Amino acid sequence: MPAPAPHAAEAEELLLVDDDVDALVELAELLEESGYRCHVAHDAAAARHFLAAQPGIGIALCDLRMPDIDGLTLIGELQQTYPQRLDYVVITGHGDLDDAIAAMRLGVCDFFRKPFDPARLLEQLAALCARRHNARMSAPVLAPAAGRGEDERPAGAAGGALPELPVPFLPRFLAVLELGSLERLAAALPTRQFMDVLDLAGERLRAVLNDADRLQPLAGGRFLLTTARATPAEIEALYARLVTSLDAPIRADGLELQARLRAGVADCKATAPEAALARAEQALVQARTLAGGTGLVFHTEALGAQALADLEIESELRQARLRDELELWYQPIVELENGRLLGFEALLRWQSPRRGLVAPAGFLPALQRSGLAGQVDAWSLVTAATQLARWQRETGRRDLTLSVNLGCAHLAPGEFDRYCAIARQAVRLPAPGTLRIEITEDGPGPQREPYLDGLRALHLAGLRFYLDDYGTGEAALSRLNGLNFEAIKLDRSFVLAPTPENLAICETVIALGRRLGLAVIAEGIEDAAALERLLGFGCRAGQGYWFSPPVPADLAALMLRSQTLTPRVPKRA
Repeated sequence: MPAPAPHAAEAEELLLVDDDVDALVELAELLEESGYRCHVAHDAAAARHFLAAQPGIGIALCDLRMPDIDGLTLIGELQQTYPQRLDYVVITGHGDLDDAIAAMRLGVCDFFRKPFDPARLLEQLAALCARRHNARMSAPVLAPAAGRGEDERPAGAAGGALPELPVPFLPRFLAVLELGSLERLAAALPTRQFMDVLDLAGERLRAVLNDADRLQPLAGGRFLLTTARATPAEIEALYARLVTSLDAPIRADGLELQARLRAGVADCKATAPEAALARAEQALVQARTLAGGTGLVFHTEALGAQALADLEIESELRQARLRDELELWYQPIVELENGRLLGFEALLRWQSPRRGLVAPAGFLPALQRSGLAGQVDAWSLVTAATQLARWQRETGRRDLTLSVNLGCAHLAPGEFDRYCAIARQAVRLPAPGTLRIEITEDGPGPQREPYLDGLRALHLAGLRFYLDDYGTGEAALSRLNGLNFEAIKLDRSFVLAPTPENLAICETVIALGRRLGLAVIAEGIEDAAALERLLGFGCRAGQGYWFSPPVPADLAALMLRSQTLTPRVPKRA
């Protein structure tokens, strides 16, 4: 018998939509044996009926070819009718790669071809249920806080109402504390095990509090702190002690975890608790972006205005994914001595009807906060692979490469299975091994082993790797061993600013690549002087505005016809 669904007490209700009644019954039996509650619909009308009558349905598994409506059309309709409610999985006997791409553009979580592997379907559904469960757990919860007995489980972490404050306690400040390096564990570990880790962290934090403070756990490695301390200086001193309390690693069930604290703080004076919590959440978002900062941010009116602007971008990005406003542009990678075209790097662009063409710096942080980054990465991977296959067939260039950025830092370990499934389709190229994944030096994050295992699985699925932005991360190559990198990408910051220190770094990295048998691809080549310096150091490949900016696919195809690029004076938009 298949293993029960995770979080069985809260297992998602499933809607199965397929005009093949036999397949529908067989699938329902498989899933119900695994602990799911299934509703079956043989056409779109029945699907609409069940969704209207059964508000507990959270995941729809849908066929593509049905007599009354195409499955993707139905999914698009349901997304408009039930925004934010449903996740979608496609199971079809007739879909091809174009259908998979269209499904990814719609935000479908997974795509299965019949006959499918039941174990893999159950595994992917379990991961999806866990993500939905933890997303619900991470929803902001606010009620007046109080301490809890030593034997009590945290009510907030279980999703229930928080206990009421004793009447004399009047908080002046409210803070949302986040254990940044633990947040992925909410998806990676069983709930009980994660709560044990959270309890150990909470014990450390409570040890530095006094009667002026109340601390309660929220979900996903976060805590709600309310305090009667009267000034920002007192809050800063308290925060410093909280950080110190987490200096030593937390050890639980064979794991050794280093918790890194961030905090968003809001003033509760003359502010309703719900509004204070919203402001603290806004400040916490800003705290996440502080590279090398304290990790403590107080809410201000200016910060609130920026948070509102960020929310507007996130909202527009959700629609952008549905309206095909996201595009891949392609920057050539060339042989520096002669300008011969070696391949391209695929770079994400947003063609916004309101904002115009938006470069990644203008929307990637919002995309990662929105929870859509994984879906967009999956779409990018499939789109890049499809484009590369087309170019290789049209030009006969079996050596042509294409690299695409994968933001593995935001992935839960189970999501790598999804990427591997996509990769197995993606690498059906005329020349396998020419699709490359660019990962940053510190991309796999603090809990690196699950991520390294996932990246190795992608390698086995046929993808190869570039180590991106080399020289800017905290780690050495040894930290990412076993990934069989094809090349190191020298970060553009060292090329653009030719200080003595940066020039020494360029020369060292290029020499390191030669010793390790790795190619070095220099980024940010924008003038003839930079090109000459890199050639003098022995660098053989690079990219930058001196050769070409990123361009749409049709212009990249024109470059392929000439096979070489003549250096040009860069013109910035």
